[in-house]
Amino acid sequence: MLWSREQVRCGIFDSAIQRKNKTKSPQRKVSSYELELFLEVGGESHVNGEVFPIRRGMLLCARPGDIRYSEFPARCRFLRLTPQEEDDPCQRLLRSLPTCLYLSDDKIRTLIPLFTKLGAALTAPGDGEDLDLLRTNSLLFEILCRVKGLLEEEKSAPLAISTAVRDAYEYINEHFELDCTLEELADAVHLTPNYLHTVFTRQVGKTPLALRDERRMQQALLLLSQGEKSIVQIALDIGFCSQSHFNRVFKKHFGMTPSRYRKEIFFEY
Repeated sequence: MLWSREQVRCGIFDSAIQRKNKTKSPQRKVSSYELELFLEVGGESHVNGEVFPIRRGMLLCARPGDIRYSEFPARCRFLRLTPQEEDDPCQRLLRSLPTCLYLSDDKIRTLIPLFTKLGAALTAPGDGEDLDLLRTNSLLFEILCRVKGLLEEEKSAPLAISTAVRDAYEYINEHFELDCTLEELADAVHLTPNYLHTVFTRQVGKTPLALRDERRMQQALLLLSQGEKSIVQIALDIGFCSQSHFNRVFKKHFGMTPSRYRKEIFFEY
């Protein structure tokens, strides 16, 4: 099924022009597919509770049902698609994309001309309905295929860990027993909590607090296997304020309580 002009919008959004004196957009439930290529450093984009710092090369994909808003400034090329009842390759491609991807400058330059051509095709006088549909749909599909290709390139490329993320990673490894919040961890490495959470999760593959809990569980297994300390003492030693909290986290990771784990390993002996 082809996409009509009424179902596709493509252009440039600039908060300084279209949202004068506004510091952020209202929170809303997304009703269309929204693909945005940001052209310069700005504020933050929030999608389903996740925070993405706006910088040149950020490619954001929001889907119907997502909850989002943005903190300005923001300037981007945008593409909007009204969902079709019948599934098609464009919708499948959009559903397969991550919410956010940061592209290098050379990759940005391959996308901007395509956004420009599609925007021009959608606003140009018609040369005939069939020809217009084929032209706009061809450009639309080319953009989405190019984005998908760039995503595959990013997946296969070695991931560069930033200095800030490396510092946070080492800090967690050395201080996992401290009962610190995300805010305190971010302060220790001189970042904002939202930014640390976003870049750490993207580069490491898990949140800072998830890594902390993982390190705690590794230490818990060691201490439980030694059999020298009580479970409540182990909980306190690795940073939990109570045994009940330790029990919940341990069971989430291993499917059993610490006491059950200890009984099983000593039964094997």
